[in-house]
Amino acid sequence: MIGRLIFSQTRCQRSFVFKALSLRKTEPRKHIRQALSLAFLDVVERFYQYFSQYPDSIPLLLQFTLGNTGAYHPHPRVRAKACAIFSSLARVLKPQLLGSVQLITASVEGLLESSLEMNDKCALYETLGILIAPQGSDFPQAAQYLKLLSQPLLNGLNASLQQQGSGLLVANNTLFLAYLSKGFSGLSAPTMGKISGDVTAIWKEIAEAVVHCCRVYATVPQVREKVLLFMHRIIDLLGRGVSAYIPPLMECLISNCDLADMSKLVRVPTQLLQRIKREIVPGLEPSFAPLITRVFQVTDLSWLDKGPTTSEQAREHLDLLRAYYGLLAQATQPECIDVFVSDNSRKIFNQILDSIVRGCVSNPELDIAKTSYQIMTKMATCWYSSLPGFSDFLAQQAIPMTVATVKQAHYNPNDAKCHSVAGEIAALYLVLNKAAGEDAFINALKSAWSLPDDHAAMMKQVLSTNDQKAVRNLTKTWAAAVRGQG
Repeated sequence: MIGRLIFSQTRCQRSFVFKALSLRKTEPRKHIRQALSLAFLDVVERFYQYFSQYPDSIPLLLQFTLGNTGAYHPHPRVRAKACAIFSSLARVLKPQLLGSVQLITASVEGLLESSLEMNDKCALYETLGILIAPQGSDFPQAAQYLKLLSQPLLNGLNASLQQQGSGLLVANNTLFLAYLSKGFSGLSAPTMGKISGDVTAIWKEIAEAVVHCCRVYATVPQVREKVLLFMHRIIDLLGRGVSAYIPPLMECLISNCDLADMSKLVRVPTQLLQRIKREIVPGLEPSFAPLITRVFQVTDLSWLDKGPTTSEQAREHLDLLRAYYGLLAQATQPECIDVFVSDNSRKIFNQILDSIVRGCVSNPELDIAKTSYQIMTKMATCWYSSLPGFSDFLAQQAIPMTVATVKQAHYNPNDAKCHSVAGEIAALYLVLNKAAGEDAFINALKSAWSLPDDHAAMMKQVLSTNDQKAVRNLTKTWAAAVRGQG
C-alpha cells in the first residue's frame, strides 16, 4: 500500500509521504525543536488533499495533529498550530473524519485535561461540535457522541453544585459547552428535526444544569461571562424550546451584572425577540422591566453627550446604551410590542419614552439617534390612538424633538449619517400626519419649526404625496435654514 501511495503521487506529495512515514517510525518526543515541528505541520496543512483522496490515512493525520508531534507537543506554539490545523481540516474533511469520531474523542479527552491553552481547548470543542453535528444528512451517532463529549462537563457542573467551589470549573465547563453547541446551533430546522429527540434532550439537560449553577455562582464575574455566551448559543440551538431556561437565567443575572456584563445581557432578550418574537413575550415580560431598571442603575443618559472618546469607561457606557436602544427597536416590532404593556413595564414607560427622546437628540455619533427615531415611528404606528395620552406626548415632545435634533452642533444636513436621520424624521412625519390628521399635524409642525404659511403649505403638499424622500429633502432644507446654512 505504501508503494501505491508513493508512486501515484506528484513529486511534492511523495516528499510529504516520505517525511510523514519517516517521522512516524521515529520517536516523536525526539522532535522537540519548535521550528522543525511547525514546519512539518505546515506540510500537513498544505497537502490536506492527500488525506481526502486516501481516507485510510486519516489515523496518520490524527497522529500528526492530535498526537505527540502536535497537540501534545511540549511547546505551546506547536500545540496551538496543531489545534488550528485540526480545526481547519476537520471542516474540509468532515466526511472522511466521521468514521473516526470515536478515535478523535479519545485523543481529545486527554488534551482537555492537559495544560493546553484555553483558546485551543475552546477551538477543539467547537470543532468537535461541528464534526459530530449532522449536516445535510442524518448522523445517527450524533446523540451518542454528544453525550460522550458533554457528560464529563456536565458532571463537573453537578459536582460544583455540591462542593461550592470558586466557580472556575463552572465557568470553564460552561464555556466549553457553549463552544460545543456551535455545530448544532447552525443546523437547519429540517435537519434538527431529524435528531431533535435525543440531541435536544441532552441540550435541555445541560441548560438545566447551567441554570442551577447560575443560581449559585451568579456573583462570580467569570461565571456570568461564560453563562451569557452560553445563553446566546442555546437560543440559536433550542429556538422556542429555550423559553424554560432563559427567564430564570435572566432573573439570576439582572441583579448581579455590572457594566462589563450588562450590554451582553441586554442583547439576550433582543436575540430572543428577533428569533422567537410573539411566543417568547409572556416569558420575557417578568424580566423586561427589571432589566430596563437595572440598565439605568448601571449607566445614565448623560453618556450620550460624550460622543467619540478614547475612554474605555465611556465606550462601555455607550456600548450598553446602544444595546439598550437595540432592545427597544426589536421590542417595538408589531409581533413583540406587547412586552411594553405589562403591569411592570407600564411603571417605567415614561422613563423609556424620555430615553427615546434623549436618544433622538443627544448622541453626536447619530447611530443612536437613527435607532431612536425608528423606535418612535413604530410606537406611533401602533399606539397613536389606542394608548391613552400617547398622542399628546407625540404632539408635545416628538415633533419639537425633531427640531431640537437638527439644531444640535453635531448635526450637519450634508453629512451622510445626518441624511439617514433626516430620512427617519421624514418617516415619523408621514406616520403622524396620517394618524393625527393633516391640519392638526401641519399646525403642530408650524409651531415647532416657526414656519411661515407658505412653507407650511409646501410641507402639506409634499406630505400628500406620501413620498418619504421628498419629505426628507424638504426637512433637510428646513434644517439648513434653522442652522443659518441656507
